[in-house]
Amino acid sequence: MVPGKKVGLKIWTFRLALLLPLAGMLALLEIGARVLAYQSDSELRRGLDGVGRVVTKGELSLQHIIRWHANPKLIYELIPNLSGSFRGQPLAINELGFRGPSVQPVKAPDGFRVVGIGDSVMFGWGVADDEVYMAQLGARLTQRLHGRKVDWVNAAVPGYNTVNEVETLERKLLQLAPDVVIVDHVRNDLYLPGFLQKRQPYFSLRQSFLADWVRNRLGGVHLPDSGLQRPPDAFRDQNFSGREVLIPEQYRQITGIEAFRRAVHRLAELAREHGFRVIVFAHFGVEPEPRAVLRDAGLELINGYPSIREYLSERGRADYVGSALTVSADDSHPSALHHRMIAELLVDHVVGGAKDAESAQVLQGG
Repeated sequence: MVPGKKVGLKIWTFRLALLLPLAGMLALLEIGARVLAYQSDSELRRGLDGVGRVVTKGELSLQHIIRWHANPKLIYELIPNLSGSFRGQPLAINELGFRGPSVQPVKAPDGFRVVGIGDSVMFGWGVADDEVYMAQLGARLTQRLHGRKVDWVNAAVPGYNTVNEVETLERKLLQLAPDVVIVDHVRNDLYLPGFLQKRQPYFSLRQSFLADWVRNRLGGVHLPDSGLQRPPDAFRDQNFSGREVLIPEQYRQITGIEAFRRAVHRLAELAREHGFRVIVFAHFGVEPEPRAVLRDAGLELINGYPSIREYLSERGRADYVGSALTVSADDSHPSALHHRMIAELLVDHVVGGAKDAESAQVLQGG
């Protein structure tokens, strides 16, 4: 053999001797990362993970603050006892898994409790904890309802539709004995929820669990995969009324006008059974078909669009997005200013009903 070829062969042999153990070690680490991911995800699904976790380092994404839920009408929920920075704003989720301060399970004898169910708008996407309109409404009610202990619960979850919201009320909030339930209605309340359950590719070679683990560690967020994924784009912006066959089968019962109708009538039934008042707040009004459903159920509807139109008109603006009422020019979620306007709009309606209820109690007592 030519001496040069012998040297080249020795070099390649030496390289292989170094690379093969390294490749084997990486393969073992990858297998270990997949096993750990499976164990962690399994704990998450059993509800054993996520409780009591506090995250203070790194910016949280939406997938960091939610977890899978076994109830097919909920699909996912916020992780309890979690705090950090979300969309550049402080975020605190209480022990019940709702954004905001702790809530006493038993309402005070002289208490007045307002509960809100909704999606990212009521949740307060892009605003701080004390800027969300449920927090501001609670502060205004405390000033207006003298002598009563007012507390509030913001049970909104980003991406929820009306079925998810009513299920949250029935499964998690009735025991809190609300006096008023505010439903934040937006157009996509008839659409698929923001997340669906996903199947993890534990046996796929297209994804490196080791790389994902390293990336999360470097990012300062140490959370397992939520077991959730966004719906395909084709399903995210349509209500699919009359075309339910296009929706994944396991989600057909929670999407579309008939699912909305069932949820709304269940909400009205719960209100009668448990003696609370329902106020549906719609930022941009309600389209004819869902509005007819709300009317048939006898629910009170407040349209927030006139106040938006008045604000923009007074300032010579035509476009809502990019105005002071939105988080930014690229994000149409309500700004802190808009949340304050919503609270001011709602407080008169809530107080009026509360005083009517007090008068009725006095008359009955007399």
